[in-house]
Amino acid sequence: MKIKDLARPVEGIVDGDGELDIKGCSGIETAKPGDRAFAVDEKRVLLGEKSAASCILVDETAKRSSKTLIRVKNPKLGFLPICGKFHAAESREAFIHPSASIADSAERRYI
Repeated sequence: MKIKDLARPVEGIVDGDGELDIKGCSGIETAKPGDRAFAVDEKRVLLGEKSAASCILVDETAKRSSKTLIRVKNPKLGFLPICGKFHAAESREAFIHPSASIADSAERRYI
């Protein structure tokens, strides 16, 4: 997914190459090429500079970087919706747990 498309739902501003493809989300320390990470302060932005991350989610006041940035109001909150794009919700079949019980005094009501 392109960086410019990831920035849109979190109302982010792309600073750099918005056409880069991002393949996943990661922490700065474990980022690989094609990953997007986030930095909550300038120290983390500097770590991001040295990381393999292709893009860093930062706050609106962060200094320029050699990496492509997505500038948002709150990088922590912006991280989750973007990561959700890469991790599909796990589908589960409905079931009744074996320990489930209904009280004898329960009444069935139809609405």
